[in-house]
Amino acid sequence: MVEEGGGQTNINIKMIRSLEKIYRIIISGEKKQLFKAVLYEIREIFPCLGSHLYLLNSSHSHLESFRKDSLNFPNELPTIELERIKNIDYWRPGKRVLTEIQRIGRREGHASVITIPIGDETIGLLIIVSENELIFAKYQEELRLFLSWINQFLKFLNVIDKKQQENQRLSENDLIYSTFFQQSNDCFVLINDKHKIININEKLLQVMKYSAYELIGQNLFDIIQNDEVKRLLLNEKKNPVENIFPLFICDRDGKSIPMKMKVIESILEKGKSNLIILSDQSHVIKAKETIEKTENQAALGEVIADFAHEVRNPINNISTGLQLVRKRIGSEDENLQVIDRMQSDCIKMNDLMESILSFSRQDISNFKPFDCCELLERINRRFQNKYQKNKIVSHFICKLQDSIVIGSIQSIDQVFTNIINNSIDAMTEEGGELSIKISKKKDSSDFLEIKIADTGHGIPEEIKEKMFEPFVSGRERGTGLGLAITKRIIDAHGGTIEVESYTSGTIFTIALKFAAKENK
Repeated sequence: MVEEGGGQTNINIKMIRSLEKIYRIIISGEKKQLFKAVLYEIREIFPCLGSHLYLLNSSHSHLESFRKDSLNFPNELPTIELERIKNIDYWRPGKRVLTEIQRIGRREGHASVITIPIGDETIGLLIIVSENELIFAKYQEELRLFLSWINQFLKFLNVIDKKQQENQRLSENDLIYSTFFQQSNDCFVLINDKHKIININEKLLQVMKYSAYELIGQNLFDIIQNDEVKRLLLNEKKNPVENIFPLFICDRDGKSIPMKMKVIESILEKGKSNLIILSDQSHVIKAKETIEKTENQAALGEVIADFAHEVRNPINNISTGLQLVRKRIGSEDENLQVIDRMQSDCIKMNDLMESILSFSRQDISNFKPFDCCELLERINRRFQNKYQKNKIVSHFICKLQDSIVIGSIQSIDQVFTNIINNSIDAMTEEGGELSIKISKKKDSSDFLEIKIADTGHGIPEEIKEKMFEPFVSGRERGTGLGLAITKRIIDAHGGTIEVESYTSGTIFTIALKFAAKENK
């Protein structure tokens, strides 16, 4: 008995040491390491041939071996084994076989097979195989105690696992929130219940031209000075979502920016807070103004077109009458000069009416493919005499083999002719250089780009912003319709026209759409 008691004490000491080792391992939070340690320590504690572990797979469809060993158990078992074994089960030769595990034990000739379910909600089966059939009778309580500790360790690991999953979910939510908050095209401001700014996104900092440290901690009412905003945020019974529009806030330079403001009760921070969403409405207001302007211009264009038609006929009649009078009077008649001046004025008025009609209407029905390089080269040759007369050196560069665009060749001819005439007028005093360069547009392969640059005196500042509007001109005798017609023609062709002007010259950049291959 003394020997037996000493053996029992030795088992208990081994178990305590093994459980200490296992506990140190589970601090890592990995179940896989726990299961490896359990299989190893069982063989260290109890006199057995070996141990095997089956775990329920992720879909709960069957049991899978945790690792390969020399016991010849199959890689998979049906989940019915979990239902057959609810407590520690012991089998030895001579006993009735009730499970697949026991059937394998009999087939392999094992002296005893102990099957232990693990987990409060059974997640697997631990198998101990021994050559001594007395192991279960001798160490039954120790086995139960060991199982109890293993289940506690598993419970501990489950808590850690759930905590890690929760932390992962929170981290992912924080990342989503942070990404959305910082990369949104809207301006975000988070305020606490004292209306102090506790967070602000990069978009608002860019719009207002402030840094974060200048705004965080400030009272929102100092940044957005608006009675409607104050009334809304001070109202305890406000709706969960409120909108204010229009709202104007000022940036660091005092520039007023139109905004649409939305207030949402926030759950993003601990305690009571509100998320302020500000959407810049500058583009909306600008678009609205553009639409109104376009509508007004369309209506004005119709009136102008009708007016031009009505006026042109009397002008033509007057001009014809003056030609008849001139033929009937002698070359020495003192009224001849008056008639010539009247005739010249009629021609000018007729040209003006033609320009007005060209401005008011652009017909796209007759658009056809044409070679833009060829057209510009022809126009440039046409101006050679005028270049020489005004001491202007011209440069023509075409970097494209395919320069076919779609449009009205007569209208585009008018555009380039008008721009080149303007460039020549800007260089008539001292001469200069005029460059025409044709290439593919850098940021869009669908467009051809034409740059016409001169070394003239540039465009006066007072008309630079309005130079494409009708009746705005920098020349004494100009009608103010040339560039307005040019812009209207380019718009009708789906292109763009931009201008850069300095005291040392002006650059016009025109983009025209390439013709589709099927139209060429």
